[in-house]
Amino acid sequence: MKLNKGIRRSPSLATDGELDYMMNLMVCDGDVRNIPATDPLGITIAEGDVLLCIHTVETEKHYVVRTADGKSLAFYHADGSARTLITTLAEGRIDKVVVMGNTLIIRIWGHSDNSEYSDSSENSDFSENSDYSYTAYAIWRDGCYVFLGSQFPQIDMQFRLRNIYVQTFHPGEETGIIVERSEQTETTEFAEVVAPTPVTTPEFSQETLFTITPDQSLEPSTTYKIVTTRLTGRQATPFSVYLCYTDLSRDFAAFSTAANDLHPYAVFTTDALKTVSHIELCLWANGKQTKSLSVTLLKGTATETGHVFADTPENFTALTGMVNKFIAKYATEENKFIAPFFVRYALKLYDGTYVCPSPPCLMIPNRGITPLVWTLGGTDGRAWDTYVSAVVSQLKYRLTVKEGTETWRDLVMGVAVAVSSPVWTYNQGAEWKAGENLVRLRRIDAADEQRADDTWSYGYFDNGDGTCSATYLFNRNNSNSTTADNLFTLTLPAFTARQVADDLASRSTFYIVREIRLDELPEVGEWTDVEMEDHTLTALETRRRLDDNPLSLSLRGGGCMQVYNQRLVLADIWLRQFCGHCPALMQGKAGTVVNRSDGRTTLRLTKAIVSYVEEGVGHKLCVADRPQTANESPLFWFYYPSVNAQSVVIWQNDQTNRWRRADLRLTPHKLLSGACWFDNFNEPEWTDWMPYLALDEAWRAEVDMADHGAVLRQGNKIQQSGVNNPFAFLPDLTNRVGQTQVVTLAGATQALSEGQFGEYPLYVFCRDGIWAMQVGTDGSFVAIRPLARDRCLSADSVAQTDGAVVFATAQGLKRLCGSVIHRLSAPLDGWAADVELLSGLDEDFNPLVADVVKDFNRELDHSALAFDYPNNLLHVYVGADAYHYVLSLTSGEWSLSGDVCRPLAVVNDYPDTVVQDGQVLRRFSNVCSEQRRKGILLTRPIDMGSPTALKRMKDMRILWRQLSGDSSVRAAVFASNNRRVWWRMRSLNSHSYRWFRIALITDINDFERVEGVVV
Repeated sequence: MKLNKGIRRSPSLATDGELDYMMNLMVCDGDVRNIPATDPLGITIAEGDVLLCIHTVETEKHYVVRTADGKSLAFYHADGSARTLITTLAEGRIDKVVVMGNTLIIRIWGHSDNSEYSDSSENSDFSENSDYSYTAYAIWRDGCYVFLGSQFPQIDMQFRLRNIYVQTFHPGEETGIIVERSEQTETTEFAEVVAPTPVTTPEFSQETLFTITPDQSLEPSTTYKIVTTRLTGRQATPFSVYLCYTDLSRDFAAFSTAANDLHPYAVFTTDALKTVSHIELCLWANGKQTKSLSVTLLKGTATETGHVFADTPENFTALTGMVNKFIAKYATEENKFIAPFFVRYALKLYDGTYVCPSPPCLMIPNRGITPLVWTLGGTDGRAWDTYVSAVVSQLKYRLTVKEGTETWRDLVMGVAVAVSSPVWTYNQGAEWKAGENLVRLRRIDAADEQRADDTWSYGYFDNGDGTCSATYLFNRNNSNSTTADNLFTLTLPAFTARQVADDLASRSTFYIVREIRLDELPEVGEWTDVEMEDHTLTALETRRRLDDNPLSLSLRGGGCMQVYNQRLVLADIWLRQFCGHCPALMQGKAGTVVNRSDGRTTLRLTKAIVSYVEEGVGHKLCVADRPQTANESPLFWFYYPSVNAQSVVIWQNDQTNRWRRADLRLTPHKLLSGACWFDNFNEPEWTDWMPYLALDEAWRAEVDMADHGAVLRQGNKIQQSGVNNPFAFLPDLTNRVGQTQVVTLAGATQALSEGQFGEYPLYVFCRDGIWAMQVGTDGSFVAIRPLARDRCLSADSVAQTDGAVVFATAQGLKRLCGSVIHRLSAPLDGWAADVELLSGLDEDFNPLVADVVKDFNRELDHSALAFDYPNNLLHVYVGADAYHYVLSLTSGEWSLSGDVCRPLAVVNDYPDTVVQDGQVLRRFSNVCSEQRRKGILLTRPIDMGSPTALKRMKDMRILWRQLSGDSSVRAAVFASNNRRVWWRMRSLNSHSYRWFRIALITDINDFERVEGVVV
């Protein structure tokens, strides 16, 4: 009778060779041999330490452990030397560590009072005060581990424009531009819309602001005129009026006039206007705002005659050629800017990946139709001399925050600066068409000498004393500023204001124009030019693009974490929302502007609260207020890197302890992964100013309701990092699996390179079943397929074997290979036999007799699996019993082992497996030992082929192969006539019985085998 079958618990009749019980022995190649014992590593760790991973660096192995309090990470050298500390957490607890290259990837469980599930109903029982996970890193550098933390270096970069006024002269003989007298006249009487009551006594106040409110909104496609009248009874001194209306197709600056003079200030049309309700006028006299002014708003069409641009293709070609040449020579070829654009930056990692992109920052070198073309007049029908003017800007940056760069110096190579293509108001691609491109000339009055005229810059002119002056295109050349009678501007073919705004708000492609190494970064606060290679802007669209990757901004972790195919894979994602950038980083810094005549107050953008909805769960998020130098920039643009952001509240102060707020509605960006606010270069509607104490109460009330980084759980999401880059997660490497939480991940084989796996190399075990994932040519998951409704009991009850995955379910232990699932524990179905009869056979073997009268499937509830690769054995640890099950994946037979109780940790050290037994580390290996170890087995009832006949056993011999002279195998025989009551036979020549059971007790080494029994 060959002993070539393992433990069977089937209630059916037994066949020869089946066993009821086998401890420390297993079936291998048709024989019984010792289960390979674990080999002590010679390392004893401190009490309470738990082994997390084994990291091989250079030629040395490090045994990385978590200390008893869960807050410290340390390692032991292979020689068993003293423990070396890696890091200690201020809060949270260390849970798991995986390895990629020279990097330890650490899963940490933190604590949050703002945690929320965001997906399945199965997660709906999740409540506040729950834990969340996040990922941190440690790198082996210069003979020690350096703890990097969980987030990249914090580098905040602010941008501004260094403006240069450029004016070129083009004689008529060169350009050939012909101007003719216009015969076209239009006459319409103006009708008064509203006239505010004049103030008879002059009063001066910095807070004075006139508001004209018509009975109805301004009408589209209508021409309006503003008329101002100076009151009598006051000394005639110049004063100025500034039109503050926020949605004109162009903006009007100040002008001067004398007292008692009825003077048409401006004529404008509403073709490009939205529906509006009022116009605001700031009134100035002697440098202060004054109320001593009467203002009238009229509508209609004025009589107009004058000069026009000759409607010829030659004129049009000369004009556009002159302007295009100006742009190429003084802007693109010099790597400078004229038209509005966005700029952003990101960190560059060692593999060329860009992470932590900043919000797009809106830069406005010029606003309106730019460049400005103007002429001093000439003889009708002849070529006129022309000038081209524009503010040409050099992009500059400074650091406001620079932290953590030294720690990350091996991984973060530098900072990449990228710009969008310019958003031109001038249509460079316009073509001449007779009667359609008639370009009119507008005469420049003396009052317009200081006008920016359609041009609005947020750069500065350096005054040399730390201040800067406002930017104007006129009054820069004194020789021409007084010749107002013959000063005209030529209107270039242009896009509408709405086209420009829509184009600007939808810009999403950013081209890298400069990469700055970490050691090249200036000190915090030092303004530096963004130096570019020659002709960078000339061939901007050929530059490398900066990908939009907002995932790297948020703190993330995974309930499941595994390195697979040289990528870090996270599942059951925990996401701590990014708190956002300071609003000041989204606007170009205007500088400390002096000599401003536009009535604007320079303000500091400070705090913001973003409201957003994530997976149907609403949150208010307090945007981080990182340290900033005062940023006196108007607010035209806001961006938050999540399409789920709904609104934002911006707080602003004027540096005099007064505050105000604006509530902005955010809309998803058309192409970027974020939400934004932009209102066609208009500032938001601010509330009235409030003192600091009132603000403090209002701000605190909102902050109390806001999360400082809300935690969301996305239980059915899987995210992958880049290849050999566990730090960067890309949006296109994100998948959803099923509808419930992912329990664990398992690979069917060791993924060494692409194309080496089977059909489904990675399996995802969810609460609602098992999903198989396929890998594309780029290593990312490209397809998902549900395989079965089986649900694994826990993450510990899943083990990767050679070419398959074994997992425990409520139905028993199963094996998944490809798309086929096979139940491995079928031989253990039923209840174990009563093995008390083995007690007392030999007191030296009594410890090998364990109480296993239990249902195996129930024992799996809290099981853990360990795969012994060298011997192709699967160890199933159940509960805290002094035994565990062993399955030979070669023979498919089961046995029991009492070698190690349930280990504290099982860690793969391919090809070995290391287990922690108390404070001792042991490993499964294929080393055979000559040391004898005890084992015991008991066969199932043997009926000799006739279960009803009485039989007598006369002789019994044990077949075994003895390779040493010290082996020992003994036997005992039990008999029964009813298979319920058994007694031990003291002599083979005793009575006849129907059934027999044979027990063997062994004391053999790993080189010896027991083949069977001959009766």
